[in-house]
Amino acid sequence: MRHTANDEDEDFDPADEVSSSSESEDEDHQDEEQSESEVQVQQRRGRGRSKMPETRYVITAVSRAGNPFQPKEAARQFRTACGVLAKERVSINLASWKKLGESEKDLLWNDLLEKFEIPEEYEAIVRVRALKSMAQAFRAFKHKLTKYYALIGQAPFEDYPFIHKQGWEIFVESRLTEEFAKISQTHKEIQSHNTNPHRLGTGGYDGKAEEWERIDEQARREGRELPFSEVDSEVCRTWLRGRSSKTADGQLVLNNPRDQEVAQEMIRLTVESSQGSIRLARENDVLSKALGRPEHPGRTRGVSVYATWKQGLHDDGSYRSRQRKKEARESEMIEAVRAEFRQHILTLEERIDRLNQPQEGAPNQLGPNPPLRSSYASAQANIHYPIDEIQVPTPCTLQVTVNDEPMDAAKGMAYPCAEGDVIHGLPILSGNAKVSVDWVEPFLKNVTLKCPVDDEVRTLGQAVRHFIQWPKSAISLDQPAAQASASPVLQELNQISSPVVATQAPLLKKRMQSFSEASISSPVKPSKKMKAKENNKENKNAQPQVYPFKLGSPFGNEAYVKSLTGACQILHRWYLKRSTERKDMPQSITGFIPNEVLLSGGNYFAITFDDLHLLYQYKELDSQLLRVWTLYMIEEARLGPQRLGFLDPACICESDLVSNMQGAVDYIFSVLAANRGKDYVVGAYNSLSKWHWILVVIDLSTNSVIYMDSRNHPQDSYNPITSAIDRAWEMFVQLEGMSKRASGKLYHCFNFPCNRQPTGTNLCGFYACWYMQSLVSTLPVKILGENDVPQWHIPTTPLQEKDFQSIRGQLCNFINREILKKDGKYYVAACDM
Repeated sequence: MRHTANDEDEDFDPADEVSSSSESEDEDHQDEEQSESEVQVQQRRGRGRSKMPETRYVITAVSRAGNPFQPKEAARQFRTACGVLAKERVSINLASWKKLGESEKDLLWNDLLEKFEIPEEYEAIVRVRALKSMAQAFRAFKHKLTKYYALIGQAPFEDYPFIHKQGWEIFVESRLTEEFAKISQTHKEIQSHNTNPHRLGTGGYDGKAEEWERIDEQARREGRELPFSEVDSEVCRTWLRGRSSKTADGQLVLNNPRDQEVAQEMIRLTVESSQGSIRLARENDVLSKALGRPEHPGRTRGVSVYATWKQGLHDDGSYRSRQRKKEARESEMIEAVRAEFRQHILTLEERIDRLNQPQEGAPNQLGPNPPLRSSYASAQANIHYPIDEIQVPTPCTLQVTVNDEPMDAAKGMAYPCAEGDVIHGLPILSGNAKVSVDWVEPFLKNVTLKCPVDDEVRTLGQAVRHFIQWPKSAISLDQPAAQASASPVLQELNQISSPVVATQAPLLKKRMQSFSEASISSPVKPSKKMKAKENNKENKNAQPQVYPFKLGSPFGNEAYVKSLTGACQILHRWYLKRSTERKDMPQSITGFIPNEVLLSGGNYFAITFDDLHLLYQYKELDSQLLRVWTLYMIEEARLGPQRLGFLDPACICESDLVSNMQGAVDYIFSVLAANRGKDYVVGAYNSLSKWHWILVVIDLSTNSVIYMDSRNHPQDSYNPITSAIDRAWEMFVQLEGMSKRASGKLYHCFNFPCNRQPTGTNLCGFYACWYMQSLVSTLPVKILGENDVPQWHIPTTPLQEKDFQSIRGQLCNFINREILKKDGKYYVAACDM
């Protein structure tokens, strides 16, 4: 099957193409308008293949996004070197850049440092930027090979002699599959949504800065306005420049009609902002408003895809994200409520006017017209509401309608009433009921009452501790009417408005008030049996399994959340706050692991909120949570004898072993070498084929490997990790110069007795955590004795719920203390407690 021009591979990132904030565009796309592929290939051959610089450059200045920009020649050579390394040092058959191991990335970075001297304070940010540039160049190179060579039957060996024939055949075969054709078509559809493509080169905005400065200087000399000077925001001007073309006389123009529309909208918003009619702040700036799309978290349009909001957006000191959002939300809700009530009042006035109009054909009468019965009032009288059934004062919730949705506005008591009853001298209107107000939602205090008490009580907030009228349709009883049983004074209450007992009204009103106060302040004391029944109900409600994950929602019902331990509740509150009030921040728990902790190169990790939800639900544990548990065990192990070393679960999982076995072998060897004087090296291993966690313990004192598996799978299930450990052990034995076993080989114990999980459960991650903690806490002298008989005995029964609670509580406490707090060992600025 022959594919068309815009094919990509599975490493394609739709966000890089669809988003208008992408800051880089490979040179492949600059020549796509030519029709003949052979001509395109010839043009590329004429350009010549990029090479690593022959001399060493010294970088003196780095942008906030990590781009070296001074000296200019060094910056240009830096970008070129990143591309060369990505093309020549990484296999074209690597499925995804994400599959590249940390050891390979370290080698690429070291090769780059051989040609460039970078100030020490900038090395970390430049390394991140360089690896991202290499990832981009890697994807662009595979795209070029696909489009201009593989799909038209051209061989790349003349242009790229470093490509091996065998590897090329595998690459071509992967590009001619039906699956790749579907991926290509999907990406074409995604690309069609990019209505504002930029015209930047590989240097992004930084690479165009010098050219734009020359254009501005020329405009000043000629007395012309600077390009896009109608817009005040520098970010907006840069965004427009990145989508403009240069004319023959050196001016910048927008040829894309969609870009022209955005520019006009920017001008309009700039004028309105200067007049104070709209309020703009940080990520809610002119550019985001003009595009009609919110800014992407973690990147800044018009600055760099690698610049965070803090780095790329201006903060004049008045920006307070949480307070601003809170005020805007309250203002919108209040305005919506006011509009709803204004509309309702207008509707009532229209109905009253219609009622007061004489009917056609009716005879003229002296004096006032007799009252007309409204069909609306008749309908209201025929509607039956739950409040009509109550016989005693009953707790209730008063509601208002916002955007056609009912919203709880206040709490109070609903009272039984009859036709002809009055409140504060005013008759209770048809369809209304008598209520008292005890508490009002703060942002709804200004809701106007339809029937005000007096000139001083006209809003819902002013009605607290007063009786008011409220529509029956907007009253929700907090307990069924049937549960509001009759009292000894029920008949007196019902007769309060009867003319027969009018003389007893003051006494009955006093008794009614006493009864009302007693029902509110002196509830019946429950018996022990009632308490036990209620506790059983709460325990039943405390089960979290029925709650699926929804961002911004609790991880369980109210009873379950209250049952959580202190650390779990603290983390749960942090999650709710971050997911609802801090949506401008990453919706995950982010931390950084220094290289010296797990020897995995120093890298970030992120616990997504849905993975955190699974932890609270006692479901499967993600690899990032197993990494955090490993960090916690490292801290615990340091409190005792230094006899344990630890492996990073993310570096030894089956998926990494399959894609980069040598990288995993090198990593295991480095950990063995660093812990050669200790007794054990442990790590949680995940089998991709079974999605199952086990604990692997390498016993350096007896040259054995123990596999602690809660499911006791067959030993061939461990083949990838077994092979990797064996290869790493061979290197380790050569380093040590001797082996305690004659053959120098490891003994693998696959059926070690340990806690087994019940069938039908997915709790293997918790079991792996439990095994690791058991080893850290007991630290046995020997796990295997003579003839490889287990010397360390642990129960084989399933774990209990209290064990899962313990693991969850310890994980949450460690996250709170060491990741979310600013003084934590693994804290990064993306997360604040």
